Amino acid sequence: MTQNASNQAINATFHYYNAAGTLLQTGSISSLQPRALNVFNVGNVPALAGQSGHIVVSHDGPYGGLNIKAIALEPSTGFSFDTPGVTRPY
Repeated sequence: MTQNASNQAINATFHYYNAAGTLLQTGSISSLQPRALNVFNVGNVPALAGQSGHIVVSHDGPYGGLNIKAIALEPSTGFSFDTPGVTRPY
């Protein structure tokens, strides 16, 4: 889930890595409008389905302009695990 917390449109690039650090996929969002929310299901992308790892996001918005959360759902138990994104100091 990606939410634009700023007052301007933001372009973002997502880099999806597996647990070993190998880049699996790159994707982007163009002109995510202010206060807009984007939900992306990585399970629908064959290169990402069933993988564990991490996501690196870069964007052209202000510092802290995107709120990001990864959510893992376990279908057999119904459990969900939320991992909020962390803003790296620059």
